[in-house]
Amino acid sequence: MTIVDGLSAHIAEWIGSGRADLGLVYNPEPSAALEITPLLREPLALVQPLRRGRKAPPPTVALGELGSYPLILPERHQSLRRLLESQATLAGVALDIHCEVSSIPAIIDLVCAGMGNAVLNASAVAASGRSAELVVRRIVEPELPSVLCLAQSATKPPTPLTRQARALLEQLVAALPVPPRRAARRA
Repeated sequence: MTIVDGLSAHIAEWIGSGRADLGLVYNPEPSAALEITPLLREPLALVQPLRRGRKAPPPTVALGELGSYPLILPERHQSLRRLLESQATLAGVALDIHCEVSSIPAIIDLVCAGMGNAVLNASAVAASGRSAELVVRRIVEPELPSVLCLAQSATKPPTPLTRQARALLEQLVAALPVPPRRAARRA
């Protein structure tokens, strides 16, 4: 078994091309090549560096306020970026994008270094091991839900190992340290 890390668009492409058998992806585009099972729904949040000795900011931030923060975001073709930009455009918000980074850990490192702010899921911050250095503020008005899905090939039959890996991934996602706001299962 080989485990690889990547952004959702890359993982979906790998599964569709047969380079990977299974993956966790956020907000995947519909594809005849993929079988998608929603596992977890969580809101996007503004992630900021913790400024010790300063008053804590409010726990939420309105989408309309995001234009006043310099942002470090994934590349344009990534699902999180597409979701954020489409909702910002609909709300008439011009985002201030300072840089594009193809790695969530690198985005978190840059935010911790005070280089800007990010828009991520709280679970990405928790998984980074750096949550003590960051402030996570849920985006509201409107809330921007992101859905974590299990993706696998719609054309390649699963092997016994793939079925075991799928069950393990479902258990791990269920144990994530985020509020239990689960997505509705596919019919």
